[in-house]
Amino acid sequence: MILNSMDDITSLEDKQVQLLLRELEMDELTIALKGVNPEVMEKLYKNMSPRAVEKTKERSDAMGAVPIESVEKSHANILRIAAKLDS
Repeated sequence: MILNSMDDITSLEDKQVQLLLRELEMDELTIALKGVNPEVMEKLYKNMSPRAVEKTKERSDAMGAVPIESVEKSHANILRIAAKLDS
């Protein structure tokens, strides 16, 4: 699963998204979601349980604003994890 950007998540099959989500820490995902377009967020949420979506949204609200550097770091880590899953 080669991803060049977070936007590429929208082109993944649901099973691939679920596999990726299983590898992510909740806080990392929460931070990463602060910097994605709505289509990516929808694709990820669609592949999470309703409770996980609710928890992620609650954490995001509680976290407040996050420095762009943290968001970019989370994006890079997610792309790295996706690449590992492909090998």
